[in-house]
Amino acid sequence: MQMISLRKAIGGAIAAAILTAAAAPTHALELRFGHGGTEDTAYHAGAKRFQEALESASDGDLSVTILPNSVLGHETEMFEQQMAGA
Repeated sequence: MQMISLRKAIGGAIAAAILTAAAAPTHALELRFGHGGTEDTAYHAGAKRFQEALESASDGDLSVTILPNSVLGHETEMFEQQMAGA
């Protein structure tokens, strides 16, 4: 008897999750790619290639903003911001 109740509860939870996911609007996700190099460095060329590959593969669901010249800070500062969720 308990096994049937457990199966019903799991089935209900799965159904609720599917309905919630289906009803939730999809939003594009924007990523920020910060680096310390100028726009004429390999860092920036790699960032541009990453941006092009990701945006074309995601059909517009993902976008990448490139922030060169340590706009977001140096590597240590960017890592700290990432860990803090900023």
